[in-house]
Amino acid sequence: ELKAVVADDVKSLVTAGQAVALKLTPDRETIKADRSDLSYVTVEVVDADGRLVPHAAVEVVLSVAGGSQGELAAAGSGDPESVRSFRTNSCTTWNGRCMAILRPGR
Repeated sequence: ELKAVVADDVKSLVTAGQAVALKLTPDRETIKADRSDLSYVTVEVVDADGRLVPHAAVEVVLSVAGGSQGELAAAGSGDPESVRSFRTNSCTTWNGRCMAILRPGR
């Protein structure tokens, strides 16, 4: 842990530990039953304390439970060097993150 003190303001920097889990965060709680409404789910690689592991490059395989409730529309990481299709059920995290885009069922 690195601490910096400026006057009475103490700031600390803690390095992330080993990658132990994936944290999924949707952009909102519910979506409309409309094929044009999408939910963007951020997938982050985190350590035991829930901190982002920024240099993790983890292969993530995605699936949607619930059958006709919805589908995986796309997945990707934003890696500018990746030529991988967004229309697959997997992606490799870049800077510890990737994203799944979900669409409601028909």
